[in-house]
Amino acid sequence: MFRPKTILGTTVKLNGSNYLLWARLYIFINAQNKLTHLLESPPAATDPTYTMSLSEDYCVMTWLASNSLEKKISGSVMFLTTAKKIWDTMMIMGMRRILRGYLRFTSTRLRGT
Repeated sequence: MFRPKTILGTTVKLNGSNYLLWARLYIFINAQNKLTHLLESPPAATDPTYTMSLSEDYCVMTWLASNSLEKKISGSVMFLTTAKKIWDTMMIMGMRRILRGYLRFTSTRLRGT
């Protein structure tokens, strides 16, 4: 039986510039045996495991959106309907920021400034 942990496994709140540090939250989620909620879509509503999976997914969504994001970030995911959608959105946002920084660094080096 699933018994959610009440203590979040991170004190790091995503603020827009600390994605790589924040993304380590997956370690906590994996320790709760809920990593599949980040990697796979939920089962169909007709699946016998649907109700339990939905309950677990809501718990993971809370860990992700409510407890580990600063308010300015959480507004961009608050209406997403699964933990996977939240995680995927945060990955895209984080990787965009990392790519922008890399491109800025590379162009600066190429210009020699």
